[in-house]
Amino acid sequence: MCSVIGFAGEYDRETLDDVFKYSRIRGLHAFGYAYCKDEVVIVKKFFKYEHFINSIHKTKPNKFISHFRYSTSGDHKVLGNNQPLKNGDEALVFNGVVSQMTLDEMKKAYTCHFGSDNDGWILFDLFDSLKDIRGGKLTYAAIMIRKSKIIAVRNKKRPLWYGSKNGNTIIASTLDILKRSNVDEVAELKCNVYYKW
Repeated sequence: MCSVIGFAGEYDRETLDDVFKYSRIRGLHAFGYAYCKDEVVIVKKFFKYEHFINSIHKTKPNKFISHFRYSTSGDHKVLGNNQPLKNGDEALVFNGVVSQMTLDEMKKAYTCHFGSDNDGWILFDLFDSLKDIRGGKLTYAAIMIRKSKIIAVRNKKRPLWYGSKNGNTIIASTLDILKRSNVDEVAELKCNVYYKW
């Protein structure tokens, strides 16, 4: 079930504490975030929520993506299997199912780079091709950080919402997360449309 979060603006600890708290129910196994510093993508992953919170509040990134994992495939006890996934100058978080194959089966079926036992590498490879990710059995709501830009997209099988508070843009997996966090002007991302901040 997983939770994905995106943020762009001036770091707002109070609002983000609410967003994180209400997102946590969707992912209890691992936590992580990615942000850009001097055009370099930095990824931090944790097994404990408290470590995630301490780190992100210390870093205070003005743009980031985040993932709270509910494990369905790949051993979540291996930190590298958790999100965000990083490839070069990009990082990706997603909620959904791209493949139910084992890692060996995915390597035989797809030509993309697999940095760990996570089906998200397939989505990473297809991210810029709506034609490829629109159809099929993929279910996803994904957020990427690339060159200090946040890009979000979803298909009809997974929700993804955004809104604003105190001049900041906040993206979350559900309407309920944003409403409970008192985020204003909330809307669902349209299917198969790229949103950029």
